[in-house]
Amino acid sequence: MTPAQLQAKLNELLALPQESEWVEFKHNNTDPQMIGEYFSALSNAAALHRQPHGYVVWGIEDSTHTVMVIALDKVQKGKPIGEEQFSSLKGQKLIEGRRPNICVSAAVAAATETVVDYLKKRGIDKAYCQKMVVELFEKQGQASRQDIDKLLLAKLSDALDDDQKRNFIMNLLQELRRNRVVEVHGKGPGGDLGVA
Repeated sequence: MTPAQLQAKLNELLALPQESEWVEFKHNNTDPQMIGEYFSALSNAAALHRQPHGYVVWGIEDSTHTVMVIALDKVQKGKPIGEEQFSSLKGQKLIEGRRPNICVSAAVAAATETVVDYLKKRGIDKAYCQKMVVELFEKQGQASRQDIDKLLLAKLSDALDDDQKRNFIMNLLQELRRNRVVEVHGKGPGGDLGVA
């Protein structure tokens, strides 16, 4: 078959309302025994139903007929995906994060040579941010919120908008205050933070 014929056959199979005795969609399967059983069963069923072939199509979500590669591409481009696609990709460890801030996994990024984009979207983790803030306080004695924003904003995930980044920093500082790692010196937005 030519690539065009393969695409036409895939479109024909995807247009079916559901799987049949001779067509099976799988988003993933690596068990050789099970694959062999599928081929045997589908071949027999195709013959019984007077079909020239039986088909096992990998990379297709069974109930939605969504091509999982397309769903993964949507994640990589920051577009929304459905709940079933999210669960399937998450279960296969192909994506990371929590909705709506998800990205492809490190393994997918490495395979698609997009590690730099992956690292920018993932950003730095909370523990590292806390370490940087504490180090700033230790070296400088105290710091304003503007100093902390300047230190962290550019390093946070590209998947977050500016408000989400500022909320992340606010929550981070509140946690450091609750844990008595830092304390507030002065009141209001002009107050500085310092090592407790």
